[in-house]
Amino acid sequence: MNVSEALKLRRAIKARKPHFRMSKSDKHGRGEIRGKGWRKPRGRHSKLRRKLKGHGRRPAAGFGSPRLARGRDRNGLIPVIVKNPDKLSL
Repeated sequence: MNVSEALKLRRAIKARKPHFRMSKSDKHGRGEIRGKGWRKPRGRHSKLRRKLKGHGRRPAAGFGSPRLARGRDRNGLIPVIVKNPDKLSL
């Protein structure tokens, strides 16, 4: 598998991947927690922790990107942060 095939596969996987949200973040958690992404459910009676139907999905290994596509942008390039333009060599 080359990089272009890995990028196509990543696009297909991301299209099917659900948005993982913290349990009940829309109802509770004012301030910093509200609207944040994923946090592991730890509650004693948490429906999400117990994996009950209709209470959202949890991140799993099958939602990951191919190894060749990780850390690349949509064009297949690896972004580089230049902190000092003097050290930039062409």
